[in-house]
Amino acid sequence: SAVAAAPYDFGGCGCERCKPWILTFAELTREIHALAERYHPGVELDMVGWWWEPEEHRLFAEWADEHIPGRVRRMYLHIPYGATVTADVPLPRGCEKAAFVHIGYADQSQPRDVYGHFGPVIAPNRLEKTVRDLAAKGCSGVMAYSEGVSDDVNKALLAGLGSGRYASSDEVLRAYARRYFSADEATAAAWADWLRQWGSPFQRDAELAARTIPPADRPADDAWRLEQWQRKSELFRLHAQIAAGDDWTPARLALVDRFWDAQERLQREVWGLGQLRHIFARKFTPLPWYASWAKQQSQQAASAAAEQ
Repeated sequence: SAVAAAPYDFGGCGCERCKPWILTFAELTREIHALAERYHPGVELDMVGWWWEPEEHRLFAEWADEHIPGRVRRMYLHIPYGATVTADVPLPRGCEKAAFVHIGYADQSQPRDVYGHFGPVIAPNRLEKTVRDLAAKGCSGVMAYSEGVSDDVNKALLAGLGSGRYASSDEVLRAYARRYFSADEATAAAWADWLRQWGSPFQRDAELAARTIPPADRPADDAWRLEQWQRKSELFRLHAQIAAGDDWTPARLALVDRFWDAQERLQREVWGLGQLRHIFARKFTPLPWYASWAKQQSQQAASAAAEQ
């Protein structure tokens, strides 16, 4: 077992006394690890390099070699959006190189289908290449960055490929369809092809996707894995209709209302989510028309208030 310490992305102290933050966090980590060892003798120490800068790696490696030599077992290095491998950065002596793999977005990094704003995500090409590239770079393991149920298929992809049980993302997707959709071999192949195309969702014809979804046979109380993809097709169909407009006509505004309603039903009824973290809020949405819509709503509210 290990304590995994991550200085980001809940931030840190930005005051002058705490600069550089990475070294302040290192001191805190040493104290926390010492407490953990008191109650769990032998517990190891891992670090999560999510959003670290190269200079922070240098500072931390020098500090660790001086103050806790040989104590950092593993560093889960950051992989930027769109990349499939970690950067070469300084590590403490004896520290294993591992990777922090973001499974919350699709194959594309831009435009970005992320965190379930458009429904479930899938990255069959990106994750297959990531596993291959990390192995070639000598990474000893991975830590998946997940924000919940929306990346269910990506969990299967990373686990299936990373464990070596499956040789390709296509094999994983076929196995997923057999397990969760009770698919025979032919139907599993159809599911693998249908799911894979959502890796580039902004290039996909959502109307066609909705019409060609393969059959699935699951009990009613275990149908969410199927229904989430049906809802994704609906969200992208509405998104395409909204994005095709310019002015905020009543008809276009009504489409946005339908989009929010479909998103809400997916989150509440299908995924069963309650209060959501900030990254799921509308202001963090990757929707390209959101800023314009929000501005129109603000202006409309201001105009209504002025008339009262």
